Amino acid sequence: MNELKAIDVNNVNHNDLRKVLANYKKISNEREALRLVFLRSIDITKFKTWINSKSEYVCAYCDSPEYKIDISKDDKKIISGLVERVYGYRCSIAHAKGDVEEYIAIPSISKEKISAEIPLVKYLAYEVIKNCFEV
Repeated sequence: MNELKAIDVNNVNHNDLRKVLANYKKISNEREALRLVFLRSIDITKFKTWINSKSEYVCAYCDSPEYKIDISKDDKKIISGLVERVYGYRCSIAHAKGDVEEYIAIPSISKEKISAEIPLVKYLAYEVIKNCFEV
């Protein structure tokens, strides 16, 4: 991680950045990184309150056949459920990447399913930003 601090963010050398990220990828993966971020930033008690605040959230996220989040489980299992859901949908949205500088997004799920995930993703993103922000 010290390598990241050595990069001048105002003048990024993309080749150097790729090297740093490639080294990071060797020691971690996206799913594990997401799990660590959620463990640090998501308060499960608040999350349960949020999810129970609307029956449509319970139906969409807890009763869904895909990537079900069981809020009756312990905190780590709930975090694991969130990670699987976010990562699963992420892969469904952008599962094809080329070996070029640009990424190709080919969604394999409907716009309606993606739209139904927006409240959850907004909630998680807000909590991550609020709880992981350092001055």
